[in-house]
This record gives sequence, C-alpha cells and structure tokens, in this order.
Amino acid sequence: MASRSSTTDIGALLHAACRRRDLTVCDVARLCDITSEYMCDLVAGKRPPTVEAAERLIAVLHLRGEDATALMRFTGDRDITGVNFGVVHPSAID
Repeated sequence: MASRSSTTDIGALLHAACRRRDLTVCDVARLCDITSEYMCDLVAGKRPPTVEAAERLIAVLHLRGEDATALMRFTGDRDITGVNFGVVHPSAID
C-alpha cells in the first residue's frame, strides 16, 4: 500500500499533468478508457493504478522521464523495466 506522502504525490502529479494538457480529470478518464470514479480514486490516492492504467495515463498526459517513472512506481509492480512508458513504435502507427 502506498504511503500517505506518496498518495499526495500521485494526486499532485496527475493534477499538474491534467492542467498542462488543459484537460479535466474526467477528460483524462475518458481518453484512457477508465471510469471517472477510478480516475478520482487515483487522484485522491485511494487506489494505486494498474500497470495498464498507468501506461494509458502516461500516453494521454504525455508524461516523460521522472514523471512517467514516478507514476509507474505507484503501481506497486516491482519490475517496470519492460514498460514502454507510452512510447509507440513508428511501425504501429497507420
């Protein structure tokens, strides 16, 4: 389970990323294909994101570097070495 300071950090990280992209939390939930309730729980620090949800958030919010790594750490998945952090290989684009 995430500590109190880390749950505050995830909320701050997600709020700041939403503001930078000029998106609401509900907009991000829709774009990530997750429920607004789940997104609100993530922002409030009530639940950690799944790896899949974190990958979607990273892609939609265009998180890079430390922000992307920090979000993946909140998943609790110890092995994040294989995670692509929202990077799409050029051959996957139509």
